[in-house]
Amino acid sequence: MILAIMLPTASYVLAQQFKVGAIVFHLELYNERGRPITILGALSKPVELEVFAQVYAITPPDDPDVLREVYKGRVRGLTLRLEARGVLRDVAEGWVRFEERRGPVSRDSETAVQLNLWIVNRTSGEVVQRVSYYYTYSPKGMLEGEERTYKVKIAVPKKAKEADIRVAGGCPGYFEWRPVYMITPTTYTQVDGPPEVYNHLLWRDGTLYIMTPLLTIYNAFSSSSPITATIMHKSDKYTWFYAAIGIDFEVEKKIKNGDVTGGLSGKVYLGGKSLDMKVRFGETLESVQPWEEAYIWIWARPVYVFYHEYHHVDCLGHETRTGRNKVDFFVQDVVKTYDSQLKAYYIEGGVRRERLPSFIREWIFNSTLTEYVYTYTLGPNQARLLDDFLEVYVDTCQADFEVPIAPVLAAAVRRVAAHLAPLSVMIGPSISWGESETRYVDGVIINRGQYYEYLYMRQSKLPYRKDPPWRCLWCDTCYYKVPVSLCIESR
Repeated sequence: MILAIMLPTASYVLAQQFKVGAIVFHLELYNERGRPITILGALSKPVELEVFAQVYAITPPDDPDVLREVYKGRVRGLTLRLEARGVLRDVAEGWVRFEERRGPVSRDSETAVQLNLWIVNRTSGEVVQRVSYYYTYSPKGMLEGEERTYKVKIAVPKKAKEADIRVAGGCPGYFEWRPVYMITPTTYTQVDGPPEVYNHLLWRDGTLYIMTPLLTIYNAFSSSSPITATIMHKSDKYTWFYAAIGIDFEVEKKIKNGDVTGGLSGKVYLGGKSLDMKVRFGETLESVQPWEEAYIWIWARPVYVFYHEYHHVDCLGHETRTGRNKVDFFVQDVVKTYDSQLKAYYIEGGVRRERLPSFIREWIFNSTLTEYVYTYTLGPNQARLLDDFLEVYVDTCQADFEVPIAPVLAAAVRRVAAHLAPLSVMIGPSISWGESETRYVDGVIINRGQYYEYLYMRQSKLPYRKDPPWRCLWCDTCYYKVPVSLCIESR
């Protein structure tokens, strides 16, 4: 009897020991009316459609590659399974080693993979849809056998909306986004950057971070009231950093011809959760006086990646650059310290009572790229919650608005690819303040004087896009603009 009990137990332990973690994507295809066009649920797709995928994994900050490709090729059926083997396992192990320098590593510590999909109509040879998104996973969990599953919903129009590449029937090959520029805080040490940048860099855990403003208050007039502002992450809530993604045709050419948006108008998306673990952060700007400027900042590692799209034809043995471009922004990591007594991580940051660095300021206040927008009037001794402030006056599409961080990479982008620098201002990494009904970023703005204060925000001229819900046939696509950093001026 003892042997009978031990054998199943040993088998279970052995199975757990050799269980392979994975990220699984189940694709669901919908038509323009929001109705599913898959066959037998998510098991099969229409015969006239072919699906291709490319997946990148975000590497730990001490890895010079930033992104490493873990899959490229055709998707059989409508399921893509990425197991913790090969490159993906190497990346996960790298993240665990990196996090161990800071303290205990738990399954709450997350990073992301970038999923890229191409939907091709076999009959017409058109690429009818492209998808690019970030999905999270736990490196420690994956190495311990955790499997995470995502449903990916994709709208598939009957015809391509504009002229597009046509692929050869029976010989489609595969697609890829190939990085052309990868820019991080380390780029400043590789190019001739502004001298003051080096006063805002930190070497930690084998890599460079840059001082990154989250909230700036400028009290613009001598007769203004003192202004107090706070921004914080609620205790024991996840802190999500998001990626902003833009895709369009011949972005570089359009910018060189004077279109600073690169033709991305209405084609910028907030691309899904990436990074981080349960952490805490909170700072307050107390009584910003007339003519004073001050900001709340964190040590962060934002990343800019610009891509060219290529189509490879297997049977002909050659590749073609399609003219499509993609730009991604995300925060690869933030500096954190571990409190063993509270068993929590704290983001390292602080307050500076001074003007923003000029290499940031020249981009935020560039009238070609941004504009002032009136947002609210604060009466004497009146307070306004930050999330209400944003929801009513900024997030007009109810898109769970992201609080953008300052365009600290703009100067570096300008020195590597000057024509693309505007994109690093108008599309940027952000920190989530909303996730359904939960607010992860909170705060308040207070007028502590006797005068009325008129609050203005510096806003990007490039609109973001939010598509209607899948089954809302009567809803229209919503377009909205976002601030460049969270820079508020009181007048």
